[in-house]
Amino acid sequence: MTSLQPSVGGASTEWNTELLAALYELVFSTPDREVAGVLVGIGAEQTGGLPLVRAAVPATQGFTVGQASQFTSQTWAQAHADMARYYQALEPVGWYVSRPGYGTGLTEADVVNHSRWFARPDQILLIVDSSTHHAAIYGWVADRLTAVAHGAVTRRAGMRRRRRFPAAAVGLLIIIGITLGVICFIFAQTLGG
Repeated sequence: MTSLQPSVGGASTEWNTELLAALYELVFSTPDREVAGVLVGIGAEQTGGLPLVRAAVPATQGFTVGQASQFTSQTWAQAHADMARYYQALEPVGWYVSRPGYGTGLTEADVVNHSRWFARPDQILLIVDSSTHHAAIYGWVADRLTAVAHGAVTRRAGMRRRRRFPAAAVGLLIIIGITLGVICFIFAQTLGG
C-alpha cells in the first residue's frame, strides 16, 4: 500500500511499515468478512499539516456483519478504551473499512459516518476491497469527501517477511546429530577397543 500516499490539501499523510503490516493482517486475515476500525496517530495541528497514522484500533463491537461502517456508541466506547490502554498520546485521525468484493467506492453510510465521527479536515478514510486487492483513501477536499489516492495493494506490499527456521527442523537436526554422534562413538570404541 506504499503506493497509496494520500495528499489531503496538498500534504501527504504518513504511514509506517508496522501500521501497514497490522492493517494487512486485519483486512486480509478474513478476506470474506467486513472489518472496520479507527486509525489513530498525531493530528495535523501538531505536525504542521501532516496527520501521522501510527496505529489501527479494530472495531469489534457495535456493528453487525455487512454494517461495519456503522459506528455506534458501543464502537466508540471500545475504541476509546483501547486507545486509553495502548495509545494514550494519540488521537483519532481517521478510520478504515474493508468491503470484500464491493469495491472501494463510497457508500452513503460512509459519508454519514465520516461526517459524524471524522469531520476534521485532516481526518481520512481507508476503504479496502480485500477480494480484488484494491484500496482507496478519502479525505476532505473543499468540504467534500473525495478520493485522494487509490490503487492496487498486495497482501504483503512493502513488507519483508522474516524467514524463520522451523522448530521441528531444529529438533530433527539435534536428534540426527546426537544419533550420529552416538553411532560414531560406538564405532570408534569398537575399532579402538
